[in-house]
Amino acid sequence: MFKTENELKNEIRKFCESPSSKRVMIKIHNLAKLKGEGLGYHFDHCDILCFQTSPDNIKSLREFCRVLYLKHDVKIILRGIEVKSILDADYFHFSKTYNCNLGEETPLDITFGFPKDNIKTKACGLIIYHKNRLVKIKRVTNAERLIGVVNIDCLTPTAFKQDFIKDDKYRHTMKLLRRKKKHFIKQGAKLGLV
Repeated sequence: MFKTENELKNEIRKFCESPSSKRVMIKIHNLAKLKGEGLGYHFDHCDILCFQTSPDNIKSLREFCRVLYLKHDVKIILRGIEVKSILDADYFHFSKTYNCNLGEETPLDITFGFPKDNIKTKACGLIIYHKNRLVKIKRVTNAERLIGVVNIDCLTPTAFKQDFIKDDKYRHTMKLLRRKKKHFIKQGAKLGLV
């Protein structure tokens, strides 16, 4: 964290003078203080935590970056440590991918899994993407730590891309997702994971 504006400018100057032109660096500067609470953020060695709640109750910047894009086309480094995608092989204790067909040109791959015990996450539920970008996280009942991941390009997102237009195709897709979730939970129960 920079204490003065000059420290920030020096860091930006050093970055601009570096040989790689394909990097993007985001520096946080001029954070506001909350009344009586200091900064609205807590910095630890590998993450930045926000005390205010987000719509999906994700307070960790690392966790938010993990789910923002389904496949990271860029390398995201936070506090000097790379942020892995939600589909990283080391993330799940047990997972299964279902290949489905909605009658569209592109197949629908749905991955359900249980994160490893050492992974603390608030991003549980059905994480729905459109063209690789997070649209929404739907909470899942009956399985507290279940994570489902699906990229649905055949649906039409709303104007602000925080939900989908609720047409027949949407309802049919949600019905299919519920059916696959139920099947996965049954498999997890047989293994003692639920």
